[in-house]
Amino acid sequence: MKNKKQKNKEDKEQEDKIKKQETSQEKQAMIIIGIMLIIILIVVGTYYGIKASNKFTYMGMSVKKIKYGKILLYSMDVPLLDESKQNIVGYLNIDFRNDPRKLKDISVELIDDTKGIEIIGNKAYVGITEPILKCEDTMIALGNLGLFFSKTGMAVESGINNQTFANENNSTYISCNDASSEKTVIIFSSGDETSIKENIENCYEISFKDCEDVTKPTEKFVLSMFEHHMEKNNLI
Repeated sequence: MKNKKQKNKEDKEQEDKIKKQETSQEKQAMIIIGIMLIIILIVVGTYYGIKASNKFTYMGMSVKKIKYGKILLYSMDVPLLDESKQNIVGYLNIDFRNDPRKLKDISVELIDDTKGIEIIGNKAYVGITEPILKCEDTMIALGNLGLFFSKTGMAVESGINNQTFANENNSTYISCNDASSEKTVIIFSSGDETSIKENIENCYEISFKDCEDVTKPTEKFVLSMFEHHMEKNNLI
């Protein structure tokens, strides 16, 4: 009898030991599962957080960050309207090298602020001063401006904003004197500050200080046209 009781006791102790091991293993499994779920939530949250941070809205226009190799671009969709100006019929996609939100400090001085920056007709005339030709990013800035005009169906005629230099190099001379109610002139020049100014009606001067990043005021010029478009048509 004693042996039997002893055996039953040992069996019970063994069962309790097994139950404790199983309980401990279950707890460990739950902890591991919990840690894995936390890791998954962090990864998913980070992914969607990064994805969300790659998109934002600027004055009613959708902007998405896109990277081509080492070059980061800000791809903006500008709504296009039908003739009634009531319905959106499509979007004009333009890529910026600069974050549009960081271009707000560039001064834009217009004769009539309510008019905004507008290109008259289907052709723009661009005059470049000699010092600007020596700036490293001038060709990039002019190329981007030309691409914008191309996408909007406008032509560009370029020349030099120095008559002597234009004559010596057999180039077209373009100045604010060419501007009219039917012609828009854009002058690129060096100045004391980076800014945009409408010197006379339909003649805009884009000035750069010490060859600072010339893409910034050039893109600010284009951006200002979009801002006026959004405000004028109540799209914001």
